[in-house]
Amino acid sequence: MNIPKITQEQRDLMKRISVYALSTRPADEGKKEADVKAAMYMPIEKMCDFIDAIVESANTILTGIEGKVDEIQETQFETDSLTTQINHTFADNKTTSFTQEAQSVRLVIPNTITKGFTSEVIFKTGETAPNVEFVNESSKQLYKLQFGSVVGAYTPPADARVHLYCYCDDDSSVLIIILDVK
Repeated sequence: MNIPKITQEQRDLMKRISVYALSTRPADEGKKEADVKAAMYMPIEKMCDFIDAIVESANTILTGIEGKVDEIQETQFETDSLTTQINHTFADNKTTSFTQEAQSVRLVIPNTITKGFTSEVIFKTGETAPNVEFVNESSKQLYKLQFGSVVGAYTPPADARVHLYCYCDDDSSVLIIILDVK
């Protein structure tokens, strides 16, 4: 996406229009017509140059933004309506929702995790909530956060919908953000 600069045809048109705004009788005002036209052309030419400079800067910025937008991946959504014994590996830019009541939950943080990795797992608990096991195959420190505090072992409440967000915010740690909704 580029913003076009002012064309030579547009520049000439602006110059002609500006000249028409001049007095039709500059000699009566003690001016030569050629001097008046030159005086009008110069500011318009400068104005066009300034507009082009702004357009060039905007295009440079847009090019940088387009490069970043190309790096953004669309989040994939997957629904699993059968599994109750959850054994899942977090995948970048992927949300997986398990719709059956979980009987056991084992979640793996892969060794391929890098800065910017984001993933989500959603599951339901029944009357008896399962234990949740986290297996960290990465070389990064794992922090499980619930209510803004680091927690050790995590057992969700009964009859809840659990959202577990896996995020790598730097090169040394992985965060699991826990949100359980009753």
